[in-house]
Amino acid sequence: MLFAGTTEGRDISHFMYVQGIPVSIYTATRYGAEALRDAGVVAGPAGTVVTINTGRLDEAAVRAEIIKNRPIAVIDATHPFAEEAGRTIRRCCCDCDTPLIKVLRPEIPMLGRGAVTRTKNVAEAAEYLSSKKGNILLTIGSRRLDIFCKAFLRNNGAEASTDELDRLCVRILPVPDSLRICIDCGIRPRNIMAVEGPFSEDMNLSCIRHFDAAYLVTKETGYEGGMCEKLSAAEKAGIEVVTVMRPPSEGGVSVDEAKEMIAALWDDSCSLA
Repeated sequence: MLFAGTTEGRDISHFMYVQGIPVSIYTATRYGAEALRDAGVVAGPAGTVVTINTGRLDEAAVRAEIIKNRPIAVIDATHPFAEEAGRTIRRCCCDCDTPLIKVLRPEIPMLGRGAVTRTKNVAEAAEYLSSKKGNILLTIGSRRLDIFCKAFLRNNGAEASTDELDRLCVRILPVPDSLRICIDCGIRPRNIMAVEGPFSEDMNLSCIRHFDAAYLVTKETGYEGGMCEKLSAAEKAGIEVVTVMRPPSEGGVSVDEAKEMIAALWDDSCSLA
């Protein structure tokens, strides 16, 4: 069983597909499932069973899937900021006595990356920026956008007004749910850019200039999350980057190490069959 939805998840999915290793893949969104299909993970060669399951699962559902599938192992390749999903998967594997392979995304050293301010969470980033002047480009996705907007308004003493939100510009995935969240949070339609990455340095720079941004807010998503391109674009534009630090990890392995472990587990399983 593979919980995917990230670049690492797609990489491992394709590896298992090519190797002919049966796998049930789980993505939280339809967008994640389509990305897998775009990568060619739709059906395996003869004798291979590849299934793609879409939709968010609570703890009971994850546990039920593990019990039903009785997998050799569960691979957690969810997003570094998907804290609750990671905790749920870990608890269920422990309860079901099922091996867990947690895939970690390498972090980027932040020193020497231009003007960077690191914050512990989205609310702290909003609090820091609430006293600043100029437009703010948010590239944190839509799921925590309400936290940022509420903290930003509260810190500006603007509970009854959304005028302050006019300084907030967001870049989101082009999916209905993300757009709906932006509108519900009070983001002006003209301040919304719905587009699919990856984004080059030039594309990030164009986005900064389009919104006349004085600050760029991003999560510390690592190389695969496009951090390098954001940082270099912001440095070239001469603006400050405010980052949200990655949650603490309980340990894990790289993509290449995960592939080696998966192959070894599958070989062992085949030899015992």
